Amino acid sequence: MYEVGKPIKREDSVLMGKRKSGGSGGTSSKSMRFEKKEAAYEKTAFANQMRGEYYGLLADSRWAQEACSIPTCLALLEEIKPIVGTQQYLKAYNKLLSEESQRKGFVSITPETRVDWANDL
Repeated sequence: MYEVGKPIKREDSVLMGKRKSGGSGGTSSKSMRFEKKEAAYEKTAFANQMRGEYYGLLADSRWAQEACSIPTCLALLEEIKPIVGTQQYLKAYNKLLSEESQRKGFVSITPETRVDWANDL
């Protein structure tokens, strides 16, 4: 009625669908698992570092855009308006509105140099 099969050997035992390692250094050995964990940790650390650098650059670029924004430049220009006069103020105003490179430079120079910049227009 029932067929008698061959006896199960210890080497043939299965754990969760995989053969047990007989200590021969198979995929379930401790050293392999440790190396895989270390590699995974290194990849995760590298990914986190790249993510941090990306967000740092993004924050820096946003800060630079805000620092060179038109309202910021015009506020700085307002500070020197009494010194340079209305005519030079209007020339500087038009220059700052028309060219982004001028705004970047205007924000980065000292207040005394801003006065000279406006007077030279």
